[in-house]
Amino acid sequence: MAIFLTLYVLSSIFYLYIGIVTIIHDSKSDTNRIYLIVCLIMFSWAALSSMVIMSTNVVQATMFRRYATFSWSILYAVLLHFYSTLTGRTRFFKNPFTLVLIYCPAIYSIFLYFFAQPEAVSSIMRTSLGWIYTSTPNQGFIWDYFLTFYYLFYLLISIYLLWKWGKESSFKREKKQARTLISTLSITIVLGSITDIILPKLNFVLLPPTAVLFCLIPIGAIWYSMSKYKLMNLSYESLTKEIFKLIDDGILIVDKKGIIVDINQGALRMIGYTDKRQFVGKEVGSLFADKIDLSDEARSSQKEAKLKNAKGIDIPVLFQHLTLMDQMKDVLGSLISFQNITEIKQVQHDLEESKDNLEFLVEKRTIELSSTNSSLKNEIEARKIVEDKVTRMAFLDTLTQLPNRRLFDDRLKQSMLKADREQKEIGLMYFDIDNFKQVNDNLGHIKGDILLVEIANRLKKNMRKTDTIARVGGDEFLIIVEGIKDTNHVKHIVEKLTSCFNIPFDLGQKMVNITTSIGISIYPQDGPDFETLIKNADAAMYRAKENGKNRYEFCTMSLKDSLSQKAKLTEDLKNAIEKNELELYYQPQVNSSVKKITGVEVLLRWNHPDLGLINPSVFIPIAESSGLIIKIGEWVLNMACRQNKSWQDTGFAHLPISVNVSVKQFGNDYIIKNVRDILKETGLDSKYLELEITESIVVRDVEKITRMLFDLKNMGIKIAIDDFGTEYASLNYLKQLPIDRIKIAMTFVRGIGINHKDEIITKTIIYLAQSLDMKVIAEGVETIEQLDFLNRANCDDIQGFY
Repeated sequence: MAIFLTLYVLSSIFYLYIGIVTIIHDSKSDTNRIYLIVCLIMFSWAALSSMVIMSTNVVQATMFRRYATFSWSILYAVLLHFYSTLTGRTRFFKNPFTLVLIYCPAIYSIFLYFFAQPEAVSSIMRTSLGWIYTSTPNQGFIWDYFLTFYYLFYLLISIYLLWKWGKESSFKREKKQARTLISTLSITIVLGSITDIILPKLNFVLLPPTAVLFCLIPIGAIWYSMSKYKLMNLSYESLTKEIFKLIDDGILIVDKKGIIVDINQGALRMIGYTDKRQFVGKEVGSLFADKIDLSDEARSSQKEAKLKNAKGIDIPVLFQHLTLMDQMKDVLGSLISFQNITEIKQVQHDLEESKDNLEFLVEKRTIELSSTNSSLKNEIEARKIVEDKVTRMAFLDTLTQLPNRRLFDDRLKQSMLKADREQKEIGLMYFDIDNFKQVNDNLGHIKGDILLVEIANRLKKNMRKTDTIARVGGDEFLIIVEGIKDTNHVKHIVEKLTSCFNIPFDLGQKMVNITTSIGISIYPQDGPDFETLIKNADAAMYRAKENGKNRYEFCTMSLKDSLSQKAKLTEDLKNAIEKNELELYYQPQVNSSVKKITGVEVLLRWNHPDLGLINPSVFIPIAESSGLIIKIGEWVLNMACRQNKSWQDTGFAHLPISVNVSVKQFGNDYIIKNVRDILKETGLDSKYLELEITESIVVRDVEKITRMLFDLKNMGIKIAIDDFGTEYASLNYLKQLPIDRIKIAMTFVRGIGINHKDEIITKTIIYLAQSLDMKVIAEGVETIEQLDFLNRANCDDIQGFY
């Protein structure tokens, strides 16, 4: 009896402890709150079970067992509530009617087993292990089997919710949690059913009720998941604590008496310690080599101080403290942040030393030359030249001697202040030289630099002295025009500037014709600050390029709305994967001569919750420019391989699947490891994966891309060139690269039956590919005429809506 009494007491203490610790850790989490209720119910059940064991007579034991009815009756409904909240199925509990319906079996169980027909004294007997429950048969079907159906039904629903959560989740953390919770809950159902239901029904009773002890398994599993996977610890407050641990700068939290309450890893690394317990509880002054003042009840300015590290060496830091107050303005303590400025101090020391040496040399030189005024004058002039040179290096472009971005931003701010005072407008022009890369590629960078200098000179000759022109990029210039009158005034200035590009540029034995695309924004209507103004002018310039180049465009309301929409789409796209908004479609690739599917291509779609299906031509460029394409591309590759393996395992034909790869994904060698890991994880054979690249990938870095493609090829992966003929890659790359298949661009296929030239190009691509032992596929086949033509031209495969 003492053994079970000890087990009941220890389990009740455990339930109460983990419930309280969980709610203290994060009291705002709904999951934590429900988990606390579960723990309190289990605490009550275990405590009452210990009371049963300790009872001196059968009447007392029966009474405590009846009280336990409240605990185990409501437990299964609360557990279902908990698992529903954990797995995100909280919508069931938002409707009061549904909530009452879910808890009805618990209420009925209490009524049935406590009020309607309480257990008879004869159903409990005393043994050497304590009071043991025996079945009381012939109490009616509902009495005998309601509890069994109720708890099995609710716990099986819980297991289903966990299984569905793990299956639908794309996070390994959640899948591991689901497996752990399902296995532990299943074990408890089996063991508890045997000891507390089946054996008593068979009148084969050896032990007191043990289900309350077996419940330690799932409840403990939840606690384990909470501590390992932060199952119930993903609130903003807990994330803040993680950030506090990871930030590199040193951070201390001290109470109002100046005692250290917490210290982050950044501070410990800075002073050469590993265990924060060496400092928690000590006076904050023990950490600093000199006295620091924390008396201000407000944010203090940054001050210098010295830390004592583990080796006894003083470390100079720049520290700042913030007084922490409650809602009543009572001081709770301080938050102290500091950063290591050893390198800065060393630089300051070196500068001071250099300054002293320079002053010494100047003074010495001045004394030596004091007798000669002309020599002194020369020395002063030389110093001025050096100062002018330093100024030019800091504020002028070294190539064109125009203002650089730093000086331009300052002048634009000054111009905006002046315009505000005088109630006038400013015109901002963003110039970009069209096809400047071709000049560098064809004539060399030296000629390209000469061209930039000539462009700068021509622009300066056509600008007023009060205006500012700056070079802010390789072939990009910004111009500020003050005191503009209206839009026509700006048009006149722009057309005057573009006219200077009508004359070819002489680059020495080579005359070059250059055009420019210009974007224009007006202050203040196109931007209240200089950053917005430049951004809108930049957007207008790109609009000019999209509309054919060699033109200018004003920033319009529609363009600004487009930028705003793009910014919103960019923000929404960041969370599209986690919100399951991205979808994959699979378009068959068909050998038209035998009418047989030979493969599929993955098509990515974004099903926006507000905007519906968004065209890839809209969101793919956004993903490219924002860098999100790397994360999205990895997701697409993973899901596509997983789907293909699933089809194969189901019994479908083993077909290759084609996945488009972005230029950004080839930015480093990570794609090689990424593809290898995904194939290993999904179990898909590499010969059933084809990666589609565009010609633009090749021209970025031929040597590097070639090496990466051969690495992929050696893994058994097929390589295809998408949209062949629409970019500017050299045909020479076809013999250098490990290409398996060429995809004829849709633009040529659509010209079949309409444009004789498109038909000739299509036939040529098919002949060229097959002559090089490459397969060829035509995409965008939508008519019977296109299909018949491609069949006659012996095209290997086709794909499209036809």
